[in-house]
Amino acid sequence: MPQTTTAEEIRQQINKSFEELKTLRDDIKVRLHLAGMDAKKSWNEQLEPRFLEAEKHVREAGAAARDALGEIVKSFKTFSSTLAQKVEEAAHGDKKSAHGEKKSH
Repeated sequence: MPQTTTAEEIRQQINKSFEELKTLRDDIKVRLHLAGMDAKKSWNEQLEPRFLEAEKHVREAGAAARDALGEIVKSFKTFSSTLAQKVEEAAHGDKKSAHGEKKSH
């Protein structure tokens, strides 16, 4: 017999996902100041509005909200990973410049 998920279990899953989302958001905001304007624009236009959407889903809490929140967390993880790469690339570029090498534009 399939196990059913209670409303409380769904709420716990939603809260756990939302806490993860808030942590990712905070991490992204810390790194954004090191990233270029393209990353900041992506955050402001695409992901920050999705965070507000996630907050709304959490308030409405239900199975559909859990699924929607899971998708939003996934997109934040992807953006965070891309942002980390850009920050690392920028740091390596700055190190090259400091050693007399010119960055190509």
